[in-house]
Amino acid sequence: MKDLGFSYVSARPQHSERSPQVIEDLTKKGVRPGKPIEIWFQDEARVGQKNGLIYQWAQRGSSPRQVRDQRYENAYIFGAICSACDVGAALILPHAHGWAMQHATS
Repeated sequence: MKDLGFSYVSARPQHSERSPQVIEDLTKKGVRPGKPIEIWFQDEARVGQKNGLIYQWAQRGSSPRQVRDQRYENAYIFGAICSACDVGAALILPHAHGWAMQHATS
């Protein structure tokens, strides 16, 4: 087969319900071959502090009790960059839920 110009390759996948109409609609909306596409990278993080127990002096064999402070504060950081455009954006929010994200992107 190699002498006839064939090689053993895997086929490229294609969606079974591929529609020419959908492709045409996308090209009308601005996705065109040759038009540059911005690729953004994003990440999120939660930072904060939660208090822990401390060491204390006590007699050997005893198990001293200690009140634990259950309060904590967090901040949520969301960031994205486009390295090709040299542009970045970031949000620092006190809560990470749907309402905050919807209003932060609008």
